[in-house]
Amino acid sequence: MNASTSLDTDCRRRDKDGIELLSEIKAHHPEVSVVLITAYAGEYSAQDALEAGADAFIAKPFKNVEITHTLREMLVKSRRSTPKASPPAIQSK
Repeated sequence: MNASTSLDTDCRRRDKDGIELLSEIKAHHPEVSVVLITAYAGEYSAQDALEAGADAFIAKPFKNVEITHTLREMLVKSRRSTPKASPPAIQSK
């Protein structure tokens, strides 16, 4: 996966639940940021999601401001943890 890759799935699936899928994604692609959004907050807790590797957990129904705030925080965190490129070395002649 690369930075432009996205995945949309449901927490309730026939073959596995969202927490299991999240664990598999993070095991193979730990660099991928994941926001787990669910209408089943009674069955899935934020702690379960975070322990499985989610970067954030949002329960439905939610307000757009929650998504905006969450994504903004994740972007800031990502920018802080991304190493900055070093300036090119100056070579003497």
